[in-house]
Amino acid sequence: MGKFTEKDDVDRKRLVRSLQELVRIDSSQNISGMSDYVEARLQETGFKVARDSDGNLLSEIGRGEGFLLNAHMDTVKADWEGAFSGVVKDGRVYGRGSSDCKAGVAAMLEIAQLLKEEKLNNRIVFAFTGNEEAKPLEVNGAYKVAKRIKARRGIVLEPTSREDGSIEIAIGCRGSYRYRVDVLGKSCHSGHPERGENAIYKSCSFIDEFRKVKPPRMMIKNIGEVPATASITQIEAKEGANVIPGKCSLTIDYRAIPGEEEGEIESRINHICRQALGKNFNMEKLSGIPGGVFEEEDFLEECKIAVRSVGCVPVVDFNMSRNDSAIFNKYAGAGCYVMGPGTRGQPHKINEYCNIKGLIKTTEAVIKVVEKYAVQ
Repeated sequence: MGKFTEKDDVDRKRLVRSLQELVRIDSSQNISGMSDYVEARLQETGFKVARDSDGNLLSEIGRGEGFLLNAHMDTVKADWEGAFSGVVKDGRVYGRGSSDCKAGVAAMLEIAQLLKEEKLNNRIVFAFTGNEEAKPLEVNGAYKVAKRIKARRGIVLEPTSREDGSIEIAIGCRGSYRYRVDVLGKSCHSGHPERGENAIYKSCSFIDEFRKVKPPRMMIKNIGEVPATASITQIEAKEGANVIPGKCSLTIDYRAIPGEEEGEIESRINHICRQALGKNFNMEKLSGIPGGVFEEEDFLEECKIAVRSVGCVPVVDFNMSRNDSAIFNKYAGAGCYVMGPGTRGQPHKINEYCNIKGLIKTTEAVIKVVEKYAVQ
């Protein structure tokens, strides 16, 4: 196994500065500014970069079966003062995306800097992607680049650093499927409600049936039992304050266990609709991204060893929310674990921050894994 030389240790000031600069780029609407920054940094390091029309970036060095590193460049919206300040305070970098997932981007840029003069015995693939946050599969950046990637294993650098000093290693995630069900009634003036069919009232029958659903569960090694979940997250009927609504729309959020087929999910929801509503409904799929799990004991053990080597405790986990590891697993054939320097529990929060100690320690742990699989 190769080893980074002392001069190639993480430059902590550079790593923090990179994260600050990334946070100051608003990528909640589009990733063009992030793509420009990352592309320029990689080119300064001497890497060739392939950029597609959506701003997704791929860069490779070395030869061999391939080891993937990925972080997404987009963020959710921010609406608080100082959301893009990147200010450092009390050992934290504050700002939208500081943990989700610009810490991962900063870590990858640092790793690229450290690898540029190393002798490699494997090919490293750097994938910086967009459209991860609540976007359909068809536009998801990981999905867009997956078929161009050849790698056997990889790490997705979503936030898994805990404030207690431990680092999670997520071996998989649930899928995310969203549907809209339009409950159909008959509109009329609210002065004569008996002349119509109130779609809101009819939707109550559907909700009652929906709450009885028992999604499947599965046992996952090292984790235990993992359930699928089904939730109604939005309801809307807007025809006027004095109108009996003829349509009531509900949004369904379904979190699928690995291996659960899309057709099975749709059939289950459609059956509930027919039971409660007969033919008086329309159902539309809004988005769908599969879940997945990757189990390779040797790889998992190397990740644990890497975490321990930097003085942290490894915690094997399974993400109940979704991330792009399952996409790379299914569409690129790259078995990925999730281990990244952002702070667990911070994504999408107001006043989001990244703990600097966790940023440094987790970046060092990822480097140890890369060292095992790629450095001579």
